Amino acid sequence: MSEYKNNHIHKDGKGAPDAAKPPAVLSLFKCAALHISDDKGGNEYSLPFCSGDTILAVHYIRSGRTGTKCACCPAEKSSYPEPNIFTVQILTGGSSDAAAHRAAASVYISLDELEKNPPELLDGTGITGKTLHDSFSGGDIISSIGAERRFEAVFEKFFTDPSSPLHTAYCRIAAMELILLLYETASECKKCKEYKNEQVQTIRAIHDRMLNDLSSRLTIDDLSRQYLMNPTTMKALFKSVYGDSIASHMKEHRMKFAAKLLLDTDNSIMEVASLVGYDSQSKFATAFKAFFGILPNEYRRKFRSGGSSSAKK
Repeated sequence: MSEYKNNHIHKDGKGAPDAAKPPAVLSLFKCAALHISDDKGGNEYSLPFCSGDTILAVHYIRSGRTGTKCACCPAEKSSYPEPNIFTVQILTGGSSDAAAHRAAASVYISLDELEKNPPELLDGTGITGKTLHDSFSGGDIISSIGAERRFEAVFEKFFTDPSSPLHTAYCRIAAMELILLLYETASECKKCKEYKNEQVQTIRAIHDRMLNDLSSRLTIDDLSRQYLMNPTTMKALFKSVYGDSIASHMKEHRMKFAAKLLLDTDNSIMEVASLVGYDSQSKFATAFKAFFGILPNEYRRKFRSGGSSSAKK
């Protein structure tokens, strides 16, 4: 568990960091700072804001972690790979920063500083520290934004070569884009909060039900009858919670799990297709190529022979 206190992020609570090797925090604006994880588990890093500021923390957690075991292959220790996700949390003195230790990159925005001295690029947008605070302070402490391509594209800009003279400029531009996207996303979050909590929990149960059995092709009507939810409400609420349609979201999970099976098992292409819900090898191959730009057998041959298990999406 991590804790935000007096502008220090404690990543594991084991004490003070090595003063000789402090993790780098890049100050982008008076109101924004960037931290890139070095994967070495540093204990603490300081933020360049006034003590007591309210902070909006945005974490980018890259894929590679495992989720709930897939019911279609219980003998396998590995499970479907989760997509890249983004979490947003309001931090005040002493509040826990639960996602910091898992994040590949974190952007911290001082809402107090944003309110007092907003960057000039935000003039006329209506974006203030108060509007962001009001948008993300209600409901769960951590709000999932989902793996929306726009957020992913913004965060990838933070990983430009730090030795480049353009690195800081790129990061500043990306930080501004991130603030704009947060503001846009706030309206979607508000729509989500309009639904009853029981409905949101039902959507999460539906999501888990589908992910835990990727070999099954559950229709909207099937799920509607099973969970007693109107199909239109289900589709609208699913998109509000997960940021994508049911079909697109499930296709991404199927393709990424198929890629993992191709690299980690000796299953035939047809067996892999069946495990991710395809009864036709040719239809699976077409869908896989549309997603990854390469046929399943070529994907297995290329990445196994190259010693890499990294998917290209």
